[in-house]
Amino acid sequence: EVMRFPLFFDTASLPDTAVISSGYVQVYGNADYSTTDFFLTLQSGMPTYPRQPLQGSDYDYTLYSGDGGSLSTSGFSTTSYNNIYLSSTGLSWVNQTGWTKFLLRSSRDIAGTSPTGLEYVWIRENSYGAGYQPKLYINYVLPATRPVINTWSAQNVAGSLAELRGFVVDDGTVDVNVWFDYGTTGSYG
Repeated sequence: EVMRFPLFFDTASLPDTAVISSGYVQVYGNADYSTTDFFLTLQSGMPTYPRQPLQGSDYDYTLYSGDGGSLSTSGFSTTSYNNIYLSSTGLSWVNQTGWTKFLLRSSRDIAGTSPTGLEYVWIRENSYGAGYQPKLYINYVLPATRPVINTWSAQNVAGSLAELRGFVVDDGTVDVNVWFDYGTTGSYG
């Protein structure tokens, strides 16, 4: 019997300008009944599959493709989370405006290889409680933006003194120094 495990993550809160650099999916292991090791592989059927709520046809292997990242069952933990690091393909599947959806499959299922013994692991999920649900971690950076500064004409100009006025409206995402230059002729920054 071939089992496939759909995963849904709400990633709409990621900033639209985020540049995703890395990420991984965590699944909590419950049991390993494998006599033959294989890879747990993330595939995608986005934007449509898998659907919410799930339908029987969502398990159809022909709806999914790609290798979004994989983990060998040779070191599969049955008492903690297992990390499946996203490949560059998997990172490209992260939907910054909605749901990111994966189907977790056996590499032997993907290759169409008939089982030669016991080839399955059990993964815990939400029904086991808050400490067991699958998780998605995304690392990203925001592009640097310049600060926005408002200034006004000098006031109370007298002799060698002047009152200079301005403020930073938005400090952007880069460290900057802000200062005034003043002179009696020309243009100053």
